[in-house]
Amino acid sequence: MAVYRRGPNKDGKYTWYAEWRLPKRLGFDGRKCRVGFGSKDNAEIELAKRKEALRDGTYLLKYSQKGRDKRLVTRTFGDVAQELLDQRAQDRGWKRRTISNNGYASSFLVSALGEKRLADINALDVERYKRKRRKQVSGPTVNRELALLSALLQVAVESGELIANPVRGIRRYRENENAWQYLSPDEADRLIAACAPRLRPVVLCAIFTGMRAGEIRDLLWDYVDLRRELIWIRDTKSGEPREIPIHSVLRRELVNLRRRRISPHVFTKANGEQYRDWRSAWRTATQQAKLEGLRFHDLRHTFGTWQTSAGTHPFIVQALMGHRTQAMTRRYSHATSAGKRTAVDKLPSVGGTDKLRELAPTSTPTRRRRAADHSEH
Repeated sequence: MAVYRRGPNKDGKYTWYAEWRLPKRLGFDGRKCRVGFGSKDNAEIELAKRKEALRDGTYLLKYSQKGRDKRLVTRTFGDVAQELLDQRAQDRGWKRRTISNNGYASSFLVSALGEKRLADINALDVERYKRKRRKQVSGPTVNRELALLSALLQVAVESGELIANPVRGIRRYRENENAWQYLSPDEADRLIAACAPRLRPVVLCAIFTGMRAGEIRDLLWDYVDLRRELIWIRDTKSGEPREIPIHSVLRRELVNLRRRRISPHVFTKANGEQYRDWRSAWRTATQQAKLEGLRFHDLRHTFGTWQTSAGTHPFIVQALMGHRTQAMTRRYSHATSAGKRTAVDKLPSVGGTDKLRELAPTSTPTRRRRAADHSEH
């Protein structure tokens, strides 16, 4: 019995194999079995399980002739979806809101594929789901659901229950990366003026820091230094902590909140409970400001757009927003209407009517030559 590595494959990843022999002394035919896994740890764990099953006589009940786990080979996707979801959440350290969102998205996957055996799901099934689901929701939503399905099935691949992930190779719908909104300064003023007193500091925090909604909800006073004018964000989507300087407008709001501090959390209700849900207040504010359809996350886009429009270096924008790659930051490099106008106004003023009249010759060279020719004749 052994564990060894093969690869890398075309994705640059390695496969770890657990290999063992079914001993004749226990009534088997002596064949050698091998199952691939995504990591060395999984391969060692699964090999130990099979060794134990051989010792206690339950091997034939638990595993197929090729050594694969019978439970997941025979059970349907609906039976194992929650197990795969829980495992993925544990492996990736999903936050509570991510678990909730993915749990909701998985319900559509289970509804469509739940009756199929896990091992029977193929690329055609996934393609059919993609096209049928597209008639109900937007392309980006379908892409998110396919990404979740791929993540769940990859858990099964890495644990040896599936040989390959059928979602790999399925083309996603094209997404417009700039299909979100950002506010102009005048629109931002209208929004802030329409905010209820409890929502106003939340909105200002989003506009002047680019923080995500979850980061704002969970912000603690322990990570706000008003003297040094810094906010530290420890628990981030990218997994990398970051610090953000506090703008003077936001600082005034935070100073007022600090005087009335009744909770470890920065943003709270009147009774000191964490202010977690501002959807109703947000809807009212956007309607009064005539900004219907504006999402709270668009305030983060506003921060990024204003930074790039002000000429902030892309690496600084990346650090402030907590992006993993420069590609994510480049989305904010689109040109604003004011930026386009400024760029055009910088062009030299050639071709003005008055200037052309001053420079225009009384007769063109061609006409002068023709006039000379006629005079000679």
